[in-house]
Amino acid sequence: MSKNVVILKHTHNLGACHLGQILENNGFNVNSLGVPIMDIDTFDSLEPDLLLIMGAPVGIYQADDFPFIHKERSFIKARIDKNKPTLGICFGAQIIASALGAKVYLGDKGREIGWHRLTLTGEGKKHSVRHLDGSKTNMFHWHGDTFDLPDGATLLASSDRYRQAFSYGKNILGFQCHTEIGDIRLQEWYVANVSDITGSNPIVPIKELRKQSGEYVEQLNIQTEKFLVEWLESVGLL
Repeated sequence: MSKNVVILKHTHNLGACHLGQILENNGFNVNSLGVPIMDIDTFDSLEPDLLLIMGAPVGIYQADDFPFIHKERSFIKARIDKNKPTLGICFGAQIIASALGAKVYLGDKGREIGWHRLTLTGEGKKHSVRHLDGSKTNMFHWHGDTFDLPDGATLLASSDRYRQAFSYGKNILGFQCHTEIGDIRLQEWYVANVSDITGSNPIVPIKELRKQSGEYVEQLNIQTEKFLVEWLESVGLL
């Protein structure tokens, strides 16, 4: 019997990308909800077998300006309370942390953009996240916000600047970094975030970013599939 995954999207270019393809290849029925333009209150957060929460160009701390964040956080909290399998990427990890009572804020070490390897904790080396260790693949980053580790959560991985992956129990997992990224989606990101990568003082020059992506994205996709399949097995969805 096929499983159902719902993907919470906040903009068109921040979708599930390679994660969605892996899920489809493993028999999942994949459905997306555009959170800012849909009333999330009309959906049952407990219905999907898996909830996947993607990135957003806004911060959790901007909820008063973007009220959908308040509703989405409550939606996710209800799911966490029932220990339903949930995976958050970037904003998705931040809103999981917020739903668990942790602070989310603008990082004090600057925006982290480009390819930087993960360093796993001891617990991370025992988790399916081990497939994303810096010895096996480089990792893609595009963020400026960070979060405190929620009470009861387990830190799995960090970069040189920020926390990057944590679990809460067996079924809840968050990534600050972008394990989902693929080459086609990167081309959209370059255009959508042109001010970060061009001009007189780019955070990372676009030519350098393109070169790095050409070297690293294929291996990341390989390791991401190993990670995701093993994690899905661990939470009983494969």
